[in-house]
Amino acid sequence: MIDASFLTNNGVDLNSALELLGDLSFYNETLEAFLEENRTRVPNIEKFREECNMPEYAILVHALKSDSKYLGFTELASIAYVHELASKSNDISTVNNRYKELIDCINKYTSIAETYLSGGHRPQKIIVADDSIVISNVVEKAFEGKYEVLVAANGQEAINLVQNNVYEDIVGLILDLNMPVVDGFAVLDYFKMNNLFAKIPVFIITGDVEKDRIDRAFTYPIIDVIPKPFTLESVRKAMEKVENN
Repeated sequence: MIDASFLTNNGVDLNSALELLGDLSFYNETLEAFLEENRTRVPNIEKFREECNMPEYAILVHALKSDSKYLGFTELASIAYVHELASKSNDISTVNNRYKELIDCINKYTSIAETYLSGGHRPQKIIVADDSIVISNVVEKAFEGKYEVLVAANGQEAINLVQNNVYEDIVGLILDLNMPVVDGFAVLDYFKMNNLFAKIPVFIITGDVEKDRIDRAFTYPIIDVIPKPFTLESVRKAMEKVENN
């Protein structure tokens, strides 16, 4: 863990936070809990926004505002409060127009918190998007001790993980084409629309034997296709194609 001055130098009102929480040790525990809570809270905020479910959205952004205030994340607390007021008045237009601002601010403070807690070295991450728990476990085992592996059971969860993490921390996306809710091609379209291929290398894992689907995948700037079933070694070798560049 690096010096707490890192927080104040990056806009965290640590003095106010310590007045509320008492000491730095408890602050650090609370900060870790905040990051863990946001792993589910932020995707649910997105879900309720898309569903225009403003009562549930208001509950979550209120909690985000309160937690941010306790931790000295003044800017995030202020933006979350705007969303709280808008959602309580069913002002969906303001929620949508200022949603990117909210997510960008969440990402900013997440990056600050992770850097602080990790001693100045943010963990690099790989996302595996596959509805098979076996596949996810294989990828986690392949990169154990090297990368933090984030798991998505469908394409929408993969998109949420990309939105809620700092791009520079994500070193690869291992993506299945056939998934429920949102499939792999929709994720590829999202990457194309947001110019993410240059930031996050994408590998396709698929059991498809249909040549046209694989050919379609290669119309996007992916790194490679890893056919199923694959071994620990084969998925490691695939990642070496970007690690060595």
